[in-house]
Amino acid sequence: MNPKASAQQIKTKPGIVELVDKLLDDYIYPEIAGILNEQGHRPGGTARRGCHNARFTPLKVAYLIHEYKLRSRYDRLRQRGMLTRQEAAVHLSISEQTAGRWAKYGIITRHAYNGHYSLYEICDGDLPQKQCSRWNRLEDRATQPRTSTGEERGVV
Repeated sequence: MNPKASAQQIKTKPGIVELVDKLLDDYIYPEIAGILNEQGHRPGGTARRGCHNARFTPLKVAYLIHEYKLRSRYDRLRQRGMLTRQEAAVHLSISEQTAGRWAKYGIITRHAYNGHYSLYEICDGDLPQKQCSRWNRLEDRATQPRTSTGEERGVV
């Protein structure tokens, strides 16, 4: 049997590319690199002399995504209906800073698409009213159970 060509020896296995494609739905590049390393996968260049201990890095994951033309995490989140902070603020009639604070306290859901930026998921549930009050803080309002009808809240 003939040995593999040198280009085939350093190519990443198709199973790893498929796994990266699946992981892109829920994780950012550093998290994907960590998962692949924990599972014992190695990048394709480990066949080279002196590279047998190579591990996945966020840059290597980004290279795989670009090289195999996988859809980016940003595109996947946008397809699922996520909004940018500006779009979420306009949709909710609040400022961008308020949208960020609501995400911090779990009122709306934030999904990272890289290490620094996120897209926001707006639920159809009952969101708190925008207000400025030091006696009714956002932290307190976020922990209160949200109800759907005014009658249950005492509003008649």
